Amino acid sequence: RIVSRSKPEAVIIATGGVPLKPDIPGIDSRNVVTAQDVLSGKAEAGQKVVIIGGGEVGCETGLYLAEKGKRVVIVEILKRMASEMGPMVRRRLMDGLRQRQVTMLTNTKCEEITEHGVTVASVEGRKDTHPADTVILAVGYGKNDDLLKGLEGEVPEVYCIGDACQPQGIMEAVRDGYRVALSL
Repeated sequence: RIVSRSKPEAVIIATGGVPLKPDIPGIDSRNVVTAQDVLSGKAEAGQKVVIIGGGEVGCETGLYLAEKGKRVVIVEILKRMASEMGPMVRRRLMDGLRQRQVTMLTNTKCEEITEHGVTVASVEGRKDTHPADTVILAVGYGKNDDLLKGLEGEVPEVYCIGDACQPQGIMEAVRDGYRVALSL
């Protein structure tokens, strides 16, 4: 291992989180990618897109793709899209999604993914199928602590910050990094 061989006095692990993968039939289909992969250019979205997850990442990915001329449907299990965002930024994002005619389904759960689309169910029990070339997962992140586990006992001081330890917002991750840097 490179880190162990260099014999550091301390290591700060800030590897970010890993996208969550919900237990949905068809989740391992070829047409399913993560928002992270689409936004980084690792994966290309087709013309008809369904995004599972209407939080900040899902909505911003939807706007990005709608601006590229894609037909976008966002499926959110909660009653409000991008509920964790501040009101001013959220309003602008929602206006942009509406202006680009993005379909936003709230109180709706993804039931199944196929190579042709996504079947969803509303809380009232109404089921619909939305055609999709690409299904994008934007349901949050889990901790990414593999490196932390690998370094335990190898380095005198190991600090884990941000989503590597606990999924959270960017403000919390920056604060954690600042505090650890001050303590060194």
